[in-house]
Amino acid sequence: MQNRKNSVCVIGLWHLGSVTASCLASLEVETTAFDFNQNLINNFHDLILPIDEPGLLTFIKKGVESKNLKFTSDLEDIKNHKYYWITYDTPVDYNDQADVNYVLDNICNLNNYLPNDAIVLISSQVPIGTCEKIIKIFQDKYSKKLNIFCIPENLRLGKSIEIFLNPDRVVIGHDDDLKKSEVKYLMDKITNNQIWISNKSAEMAKHSINSFLATSVVFANEMASICEQVGANADEVSLALKSEQRIGKYAYLSAGGPFAGGTLARDVVFLNKISEEKEISTPLISSIIKSNKNHKEWALRLIKKDFKNQKKLNIIILGLSYKSGTNTLRRSHSLEIASFLTDLSEKIYLYDPKIHKVENKLPKNIFLKNQLFSLDDIDIIISTRFWGNQVEEIMNIIKTNKKSIFIYDINRNLFKNIKEFQKLNCAYRTIGFSP
Repeated sequence: MQNRKNSVCVIGLWHLGSVTASCLASLEVETTAFDFNQNLINNFHDLILPIDEPGLLTFIKKGVESKNLKFTSDLEDIKNHKYYWITYDTPVDYNDQADVNYVLDNICNLNNYLPNDAIVLISSQVPIGTCEKIIKIFQDKYSKKLNIFCIPENLRLGKSIEIFLNPDRVVIGHDDDLKKSEVKYLMDKITNNQIWISNKSAEMAKHSINSFLATSVVFANEMASICEQVGANADEVSLALKSEQRIGKYAYLSAGGPFAGGTLARDVVFLNKISEEKEISTPLISSIIKSNKNHKEWALRLIKKDFKNQKKLNIIILGLSYKSGTNTLRRSHSLEIASFLTDLSEKIYLYDPKIHKVENKLPKNIFLKNQLFSLDDIDIIISTRFWGNQVEEIMNIIKTNKKSIFIYDINRNLFKNIKEFQKLNCAYRTIGFSP
């Protein structure tokens, strides 16, 4: 990696950073992937990834073999690049509050190694005004000019490689045209469909998109709750909604579980804070988090109704990861469900073919299983995430069990199998459906 004329230094390596770096390398862009965490870099060298994302390992292998991709924690390797792409995954706590200082502090720690007049692309999820704040900090504190371009991340767990390399469009924020042609040269390698707006508008666009998606999820689930009570089918209602030209077939209007993981909620919270600070009344946005939290207890409410006089139930929860096909437990809805049910349960088993360990200590009556076997006394199956042979695995549990089982299908993945379950004397429950 000798010639750094058009090289990119990707800074901050977890999901966003590892995908960004490996995809750039696949486009034959000379890419240095940097993180302060030496253990993380050692793992990359050993091809141990921080997250399981389809295709990512293959892309990283090819990037390293082609010498287009280098992983490092050496600050000297940051110097002399054409572009600096900030890709820290902004941490979010259990109240959906983002730790923006984590991103800002890491950027400021680069001050001695970022050249004056550097081109800096910001893709970390940060509140509106952050780009302006970074420019001011470097100007006032370090006497350096940074040319900042806000490029909101657009990844989706399980499809990140595909989305990065084939986006429907890329939003690019900038506040002057001095370095626009140079950034356009890089972004043209990804897509020609570019929307150029101001940095603040790009930051606000990210908040708006995620808050709209979060609103759609909440709206669909509230409609599904009504469907359950009046005998309508939420899938059929969703079909009608998406056929409406003004809404569209890809709208987030399918009944299912709540949004989780902090990604959507983070931007809703950003907007709520702005509304409070500016004394703006936004009752719809303000109610999104509350409604979503209420929906998280859907299974708990139905279980209490179905088992009014019975406690100490044996429960298995199928699916733990944030998204199917990945191994991240980021703000796992399934773990929340397990915590809701501990008072009602004798034993709660957790199973996901992608999850082999849970970092936080589990309560004494919750057990992580690495395989599905020897489960012959189950009262309840809760399905949150779906994988290819899950129906077969459920059938095995049903057939070896001593009693009838209640199935709670949070994302309606098993709805087409309802008659098979009923034939085996199982009660089937799903969101937006009245049995």
